[in-house]
Amino acid sequence: MQTSRLCKIGIGAPLSGRGAPLGREMMQAAGIAVVEANETCNAAGIRLGAWVLDDAGDPEEGRTIAHRFADDDAVLAIIGHYNSNVTLATAPIYLERSLPLVAPIVSNPKLTESGWTNVFRFTNRDNVTAAAITRYLRDERQKASAIVVETQTAPA
Repeated sequence: MQTSRLCKIGIGAPLSGRGAPLGREMMQAAGIAVVEANETCNAAGIRLGAWVLDDAGDPEEGRTIAHRFADDDAVLAIIGHYNSNVTLATAPIYLERSLPLVAPIVSNPKLTESGWTNVFRFTNRDNVTAAAITRYLRDERQKASAIVVETQTAPA
């Protein structure tokens, strides 16, 4: 009988506070992916587990849980964090430990411009998205003006 080795995927998301509904969606999607991977890719005797921690959308809390993930040798990779400010605060910790970081939502251009080789982004940068929205509003909807909303959650 072959015993399986447990390897963990760290999932950092806001599960409390204002971003909790979005963080829960991200956590659930990542959890489903882990279940599916276990169902289809278990030939090597490795079992994946999702280790979910609440970063509360706060960079300091994000750093705390990033160290927890990084200090556990069973953690293979990280999915998260939901917020740009938290991801920018935690990415160097993961880089130091050679942990891949899959950032499914983070859009701040600094994530790409950082030069971190362990970061994989799923969504467009803010500036690319803004340009696409602008072209759409101008060319397709014939809009001549718009209201811009800016947040200060992460430095531009």
